[in-house]
Formats: sequence, structure tokens, C-alpha cells
Amino acid sequence: MAGVRSPRSRQYSPQNQADSSTSANEGEPFGDEAKFFTECRLLQRSVSVVLISLPTPQATSLTSQAQAQQSLVVSSFIGIVQHPAGSISALLLANGLARVVDWHAGFLSSVPEHQGGGMERLRKAEAEGKAARRGHWKSVAAPASDPSAANGSTGASAPGKMKFDGIVSRVWTGDTVSIRVNSASKSDGQEERKVQLSSIRQPRPTDPKFGGLASDARELLRRRLIGKQVHVSIDYVRPKEGDYEAKECVTIKLPTGINVANLLLERGYATVLRHRQGEDRSQDYDMLMATEMK
Repeated sequence: MAGVRSPRSRQYSPQNQADSSTSANEGEPFGDEAKFFTECRLLQRSVSVVLISLPTPQATSLTSQAQAQQSLVVSSFIGIVQHPAGSISALLLANGLARVVDWHAGFLSSVPEHQGGGMERLRKAEAEGKAARRGHWKSVAAPASDPSAANGSTGASAPGKMKFDGIVSRVWTGDTVSIRVNSASKSDGQEERKVQLSSIRQPRPTDPKFGGLASDARELLRRRLIGKQVHVSIDYVRPKEGDYEAKECVTIKLPTGINVANLLLERGYATVLRHRQGEDRSQDYDMLMATEMK
């Protein structure tokens, strides 16, 4: 089902039916509960199904090279199952028997809300399950209220002010800029903050096929941002690693409300990072995923 993943239930086979404790087929915590929950509500019931993705065809001699370059390979049908009484996906999430699958945001964005599309309702249902500490959330501390979590952000904290306005003074790369902001601690009353756009990656300059897009992305930001007032929201801080300094990863918006990361994705100058479960991400992550899928 699109947008959610339930824990794996115990699997039985002719070889281990007599011994249900076989470790090779042991299910995940709450997997059996999730399966039983769905069976009770959908088995032998009439439902409507909207297929939004088909399995990726097996590569042939003519298509193997093209498919090898695809960033997303789907091995099963992905769809929305709607019962007249409501969405089973949202019910699973609200009862702590499933988690939201972030990378399905692009698929769900193509389906109207009245047919079960969109991620917002799934995010709200998951937040409800977390707050009530149901299912697999029982052992997890109740999350602090954070509006950014509704879009896929974990709401991670960062030092200093979480939001600020400033003027873009320099473009380093297609995803990193410097912003001049007011600062009482500086003699001239201003300081530069070097920030990186959250949850996107620009092509590597050494990439033989897409490396040229890195300079195009930088030029786009230079034309659209240099000397312009922008609003910045800090999503998370990437810690220092080796010779790389700690980086503030942010969402930058123009006065018109345009998300700069989304602008790069629309032009094909960046890709969205596939974050692991619970990893910090952009406050507009679902929107970025939807744009990339277009």
C-alpha cells in the first residue's frame, strides 16, 4: 500500500509449520498484529484500488543500460486501497502498526485527495499514533509538538535562531550559499553564515554525464539570489566529519514564497536525498519528492 510499511509478520512454510519458532521466518515486532488488523477489516470485503506504480520491467539487452541509471527501482505494485469506511493506511498508522514511507510522496502526489492521494493525512495519522504511544511507539518517548513534522521533517533542533532573514552575498555551489545577517557581536553589525540546502544533492562535477549541470545550478542561484533578501529556516545541523566543517542545512525561500531547493529540482539541477528512517530532513521534504517525480 502506498505511503506506509507495516512490520513483517511471521512467515510459515511446510518445513517449519510444526516449529513456529524457526528464526529464519521470525516476524518483526507487531507484524502479526498489523496483519491481523488488516485481515479483520479488509478480508472478503469490497474495496477500490488505485494503482500508481507498476513493477520495473526486467532489463533486456536494449534496456539494461537505461535501467541501470534509474535512481528508483520498483519491485512490486504500489497502490491505494480504499474501503467505504475509510483509509486502512491511515488506520494502521494511527494505531502504531505501520510507518510512513517517505519516498512514496512522489507517487501519492499524482493522486487526488478524494482518492486517497497526498501525504498530509498519513503524516497526521502517524503523529496521532506517536502521541498516543500506540503499537511500536510504546517504547518511544512522545514527540515534542513541531509543525514541520507534518511534512516529513523530524523537527531536529539546531543552535542559535531557527529562522532568520538575510541577503545572499555569495553562491559557493549549486546547493551552498553565504547569507549576510545582522549581528550585534560583530564590529560592523553584520556576519556571513554559510548554509547548505536541506535534503537535495547537486550532480558531482566529475560526473561524465551530468557534471555540467553543477555549473548551471550555481549560475541559476547566482542570478536568482545574489543581493536578494531571503527567509531562512534551519532544518538541522550536519555535524563535523573529518576535514568537513559542521553545516547548517536549511530551507531558503524568496519573498514570493518560492522554495529555492524546489526551484532547482524543477529545472533538473538536483536530486532529493533518500533519508533513512528518523533522519533529519527538509521541512518541505514531501513537496521536494513530489517535484522530483514530475
